[in-house]
Amino acid sequence: MVINENAIYQKALWCSYELKDSNGNYKEELRLHMRMESQKNQFTCPDCGEPLILCAGPVMEPFFKHYDGSKCITQTEAGKKRNLIAMRMLYHLVRESFPGARIEFHQKVEDIYTDILVSLSDTLLAVNYLGHEIKLEKWQQQHDIYIKHNIKDIWFLNIRKYPNEVGTTFEYLLKKASPIIKYIDCEKGQLILKESCELFDHSLRLLTKDYFLSEVRMTKTGELICGYYEYRTGFLSRANNEIQLLHQLAAEEMRYLEEIKQENYRKGLLVKSINQKSAQDDTNLVMRRPEADKSLTKNTMKMTAIGELWDIPILTGAQPLVKTGNLKRYAYLKELNEKLASLETIEEQDVLIEQAIQRLEGHKSAKYWK
Repeated sequence: MVINENAIYQKALWCSYELKDSNGNYKEELRLHMRMESQKNQFTCPDCGEPLILCAGPVMEPFFKHYDGSKCITQTEAGKKRNLIAMRMLYHLVRESFPGARIEFHQKVEDIYTDILVSLSDTLLAVNYLGHEIKLEKWQQQHDIYIKHNIKDIWFLNIRKYPNEVGTTFEYLLKKASPIIKYIDCEKGQLILKESCELFDHSLRLLTKDYFLSEVRMTKTGELICGYYEYRTGFLSRANNEIQLLHQLAAEEMRYLEEIKQENYRKGLLVKSINQKSAQDDTNLVMRRPEADKSLTKNTMKMTAIGELWDIPILTGAQPLVKTGNLKRYAYLKELNEKLASLETIEEQDVLIEQAIQRLEGHKSAKYWK
């Protein structure tokens, strides 16, 4: 079945979506009047001039159709597949944004059809909805045709087809033309905007913001008026401040660790875990001693790569588990010792050492090492 959104009524274009408000509810008095007008054959096709039937039931979005046996040759396959709810929502968007503008559906530009063509005094806007992804080359060809004819094309995607944060190749292609990608959630009546924002450290952060489409308006340049840019400014400011603070804390922590390490070695003190500052039971800590101190226990591990002996915490649990856990811990420390020997700088070694100490002190149950 081929459908039309527009018809000629009283010598002017009239859209079937006028029968509903922006929330999708029928204007009942208007629906009754227009159904009666339809039965009087007051609607005609803007392309062929044949009478049209207004269909305005409870299941589908309102539309016009030709009588059986119509010879209208302008009907296209695209009409069979489009998402009527999204088209109705976009119609209300452009109608509220541009009162008095000429709004037409499926107008031909060279060999492509525009979903909604908005004709302003000095501007043409092509508003398109893609319920399904099309081939990359086909989209690029359409975009180039719009540029050739000085038509600003605005594209909306079906959010159900793009639920992931990691973008598809098609989304990347659209971003090259417009950094902010627009999606429609037909079920919720929402517009979703997504943009990959670069922060001051050159990392990327995906910004996503949704709005009720009935509250959004469009400008002549195709930009959407919804408070997004103000939200974006605040978002980037907060994100950049967070990163700066994290960098400062990391730098301060590195300086603190370096000072502690040098001071302990200078005094010949035993170096304990940096995060253990309270007087806890030594059996719960990793005790690090110079390799020259040759006194060994059953819980001592030789860390020859850094010239130290490590007395590690005693495991707790059933004896069979403790036995297995000790074997696994010594295998872990042997591998760590080999990694430390392969590193060139003390800074790199310190990172691994700190991670190992946290693991050993944080997991004293033999079950963890089984």
